[in-house]
Amino acid sequence: MRVTAGTSSCVAVVIYRPGSESVKEQFFTEFRHVMDHLATFVDPIFVIGNLNIRLDRPSDPHVITLVDDLASYGKFAHNTWICVAMDIF
Repeated sequence: MRVTAGTSSCVAVVIYRPGSESVKEQFFTEFRHVMDHLATFVDPIFVIGNLNIRLDRPSDPHVITLVDDLASYGKFAHNTWICVAMDIF
């Protein structure tokens, strides 16, 4: 999705990988495909969502793969936890 405010714009992509499923190579293959497409944009890119890969475990093979993949595109991962509780009555 392209977000524009005034003369500035960026591209935002939301990705969710269910944590109830094990991490498979197919995820990384599809992630690389998305990143290849995003690399064609000149606007800043924000990939947001929950990949359910624990970035606080730097020796985990899945974390290493993800961080290496991001680095190959000149990107890096931010591990930010935001919890929102909302009750609607």
